[in-house]
Amino acid sequence: MQKNSMGPIGKNKTRVKLTHSGFAGKEGDMSKEHDAGWSFFLGELISYCKK
Repeated sequence: MQKNSMGPIGKNKTRVKLTHSGFAGKEGDMSKEHDAGWSFFLGELISYCKK
């Protein structure tokens, strides 16, 4: 399950919070692939925000 929230934290700034759950007992390939995907896309987001 994924829960998202967003809220302003200052001028031109927004806090984005993503919470994932449901991985207990499912360690292995699924959680590793999920972690790798988020690591990649968060890196892309950081690059975009620095432009």
